[in-house]
Amino acid sequence: MGILHAMMKFNDDADYLFILAQIGLFGLLVAFVVFLAISDKRASKRLDEEDEKISSSGED
Repeated sequence: MGILHAMMKFNDDADYLFILAQIGLFGLLVAFVVFLAISDKRASKRLDEEDEKISSSGED
């Protein structure tokens, strides 16, 4: 109920900063998840390339 209370008293500085802090933390969480997804995709792509090199060199 804290967020609804903060939105009703939006002009209060403490509540305003609390909402901004929550938005900022949520944004950081989303950015971190996106970063993990991108780095995982790059790592799996790199591993696939290494597997292709190993399998192609083993066929000789």
